[in-house]
Amino acid sequence: MEIIALTVRKQGYIMFSLSKKGVIRIIFLYHGTIDRYAADIVAHGIDLSKSKPHLDFGPGFYTTPDFQFALETARSRANRYNSFRPEQKPVMPSVLTFECDDALFQSLNQKTFDKPDSSWGRFILANRCESHLVHECFDHNIDAKYDIVFGPTADGKGTLTPIVEKINTDASFIEQADYNSFVPALHKTWGRQISFHTMRSLSCIRLKSVL
Repeated sequence: MEIIALTVRKQGYIMFSLSKKGVIRIIFLYHGTIDRYAADIVAHGIDLSKSKPHLDFGPGFYTTPDFQFALETARSRANRYNSFRPEQKPVMPSVLTFECDDALFQSLNQKTFDKPDSSWGRFILANRCESHLVHECFDHNIDAKYDIVFGPTADGKGTLTPIVEKINTDASFIEQADYNSFVPALHKTWGRQISFHTMRSLSCIRLKSVL
């Protein structure tokens, strides 16, 4: 068994491992959002239908094993939300902590990307685009055939949108697209994400706390 990440925070350790079958052990996961959305999850649970349709690994609920990355995401979302609604009461960043049931992971259909390589890049582009031809020819998760997907987070920096727009008009461009343009810089800890795409996958996680 290969330990691929170990993050330390005040409350303890966050550790996850990989095997040939994918993610096999996760202790804590984090979801960065704003306070009003966090309150909705606490009150009503996770609603997959509220997901945006074209995300890195397909529509779903996204988490990370990196608390700091979740906190940065929450702050970014709060700042963006407030900047578009200056007349409203400001929202605050919020991080939800989930505990995982290791045993349930084993029964789910998982897809794992160990590193940001070409297969990872094509998978993200296929999920991000709207082209039915791409969806017929390339692996994707628009239809939630994978319960859980694990892999690096794309560092868009404004490069993903024009690539996706070009693929939407010319599906063949997905073969020529430079996925390196949205690979995180080697010196930058950008974070990994674990996304949940089905109701049975959500049964693996339990909300423990809200910060």
